[in-house]
Order: sequence, then structure tokens, then C-alpha cells
Amino acid sequence: MNKAGRVSKEDYLRLCFFGGIFYFVFIFAACYRSQPSPSPQQPGSDDVPFSEPYSEAFPIPAPNINLAKPLQISDRAEDIADCAKINRLIDQSEYTNSRWGVLVVSLHDGRITCAREARKLFNPASIQKTISAFE
Repeated sequence: MNKAGRVSKEDYLRLCFFGGIFYFVFIFAACYRSQPSPSPQQPGSDDVPFSEPYSEAFPIPAPNINLAKPLQISDRAEDIADCAKINRLIDQSEYTNSRWGVLVVSLHDGRITCAREARKLFNPASIQKTISAFE
């Protein structure tokens, strides 16, 4: 700092340089940190390691979806009623003038149970938030 209480150009550049290095090291360390090795489980321990599937606690049925054939739009009455309910909730919400894209696919058999502007392209919300944060 000089006598007038201002930061000199050299001090400012030095601060930017070391701040940039600190930022780079911080981001590098956060993105490329090593994964902890899983610790062996002790017999009788109730902790379930993160890497193991939770299929014992939550049974997941095997899907009956043929990915080689195109998805079929459902004509079941309960699917039509559920889709009408989703559309009604969207139309009656305070965000009814927003762009909504909905595609609901049954994980059991792969049928499309509801679609609303499903073929339109949308910006991902997180990208949109990032763009609007800098405007």
C-alpha cells in the first residue's frame, strides 16, 4: 500500500497472481481428489458401504423394457387420468406461463404415460441459472 492508502499496481498484480494460483489449486484438489478406499466391514456391523447396492432393503423389480423398439404412448385409462392431473396441476400453478416439458416413462414396461412438449428442446436449469447469475 502506498501513502495514500491505495494498492499499487504491482501489489494488485501479485495478489491476482497468487489468488489465481490458490483458486487453481483449490479447484484441482476438489475435482481430482482420490477416492477413499472402502474399509472392510466388521461382522455384525449395521453400516452398509456406499458402493454396495441396496437391493436387500429396497427390492427393485427387473424392467420389462425392450430398448430395440420405440416407446409406445399409453392408452390406459389410469395413465390418461394421471396425465390429465399433471397437466391440470401445471395449468393451475402460478408458473403456468413458463415453458414446461414433461416426459413420464413407466419403468415397468417402458410405455409413455404422460408427455407434454416432450419433443421440444430446453436449456438445462443449472446452465440457465449460471447464465442468469452473470447477467
